Amino acid sequence: MQPQELIYIDCREHHLEPAAAVGMTTVHMVSPEATVTALEGILQMPLRTPVETADGDTIEAQRVLRAGSVPRGAFAFS
Repeated sequence: MQPQELIYIDCREHHLEPAAAVGMTTVHMVSPEATVTALEGILQMPLRTPVETADGDTIEAQRVLRAGSVPRGAFAFS
């Protein structure tokens, strides 16, 4: 994946600068609600309601984001 295809989320604002410098989209996580709202804007899709897939299935798109609940590391969504 290329940096332009990634979204980097962190609660520490100073960690966002290097990610942005290499071309990643960044989100400063200040609260779960604000983070989901930011991701919905970036991805242009709802994350709080079920979403219908191309083959007609319905999936739950919401992911609960809580500070400290996600292990440190890199996550890529395609």
